Amino acid sequence: MNYNYDYLTAVFDSDMEDEFNSGTEGFLQAPFVGKNHPRRQFALTNLEDPDVIREFHKYRITMNKASQNGQCQRREAKLHLCTLDQKSFRIYISPENWIDSNSFQNKFNTFLMSLQEGHSVRLMLGASLDGWMYDVALGSLITSIRNTKANIVTSVVGQCGSPETYLWLFGKNRTISKYGDIRFSGVLNILKQFPAYSSYFSYIFGRAVELNIISEEQKEKLMTSNDILFFNYTDLVK
Repeated sequence: MNYNYDYLTAVFDSDMEDEFNSGTEGFLQAPFVGKNHPRRQFALTNLEDPDVIREFHKYRITMNKASQNGQCQRREAKLHLCTLDQKSFRIYISPENWIDSNSFQNKFNTFLMSLQEGHSVRLMLGASLDGWMYDVALGSLITSIRNTKANIVTSVVGQCGSPETYLWLFGKNRTISKYGDIRFSGVLNILKQFPAYSSYFSYIFGRAVELNIISEEQKEKLMTSNDILFFNYTDLVK
């Protein structure tokens, strides 16, 4: 059954350090693209075009509009959350989710950080989410996954785009179905335009090395190229 999570907008006590508290606040993280950047190679549009500018502003306004209840909530920012016993939960990442939306991130993070020991959450991944704006906007989600008191299981149940793959890496336990696969995307084009993300991606790919999913050589390749690596159930379950 669907779980009513309206209470998640309420303030709750936390014993976490300020760094972690601030790290779980969602906000618009996609960097602005200057006019001289190679947009076409980066799968970006021409931000000087009046139609694109208008649509981009509408997108930002929508992302930053608070969703107070289910009636006013845009489906892209909805947290698909289910439970039968108020102790074990499932969160389904939808193909429509804007996971870089501050509205989605605040719901996701507030929920995870309100849980206690004895709670468990299975994060269901496999919606083929893709896009550079998602790839660079996972910091607060990863912080919550790593620091919630609940047991987090990240499950690959379909074809994961790179942002879903990166979230999967940080589950306290990880599973993959026989029809699931994960993907890593090289970040050369991103780092050419936004060098500050170097440590961010090094941290994410370093987690994959730590889990023996990729090698140090493959990590270096991802950091210095636009290559794509795929892994399926057979590759990961040995």
